[in-house]
Amino acid sequence: MDIKESVTSKFQKFEIYCEVDEYIKHFIETLNKSKHISTKHSCEGHSLYDDAYFMFAVDEKGWDLFFNKVLPEITYSLKIKKDLFNDGTMHYLNVNWNLSIQDDEYNSAIIISNRLIEYTSGDVVRFSWEENKEMFWKIVIDTFLKYY
Repeated sequence: MDIKESVTSKFQKFEIYCEVDEYIKHFIETLNKSKHISTKHSCEGHSLYDDAYFMFAVDEKGWDLFFNKVLPEITYSLKIKKDLFNDGTMHYLNVNWNLSIQDDEYNSAIIISNRLIEYTSGDVVRFSWEENKEMFWKIVIDTFLKYY
């Protein structure tokens, strides 16, 4: 049994989590309409050092969509052009995000998360946690809804 079959065989359709943060509520509700993916838990991230994340399950077709389409696009997109040093040039900033597959007695799901941190240069905040959150969710939402 390959990893896709072994993991997706444990996934089950989940009901939408009862308390969905307003910032991502429409995304979660729309995503759960797809027959190939369903969410289990999510958090928009509310302050500095919070994790913005969502946990989801997919069927075998959803697995292929995620790993062949969504993941490569998100990986490329989460490099953000930002004028970090006020020198008139553009620099790439990688948003620190994580992907994990949880497969234990409590949950079987894929998790995408982003620690909401500030990027600074000396004492100057160049990229706030709010900007980090906004960019992370925009890329995740646009990409997932493109394929599911």
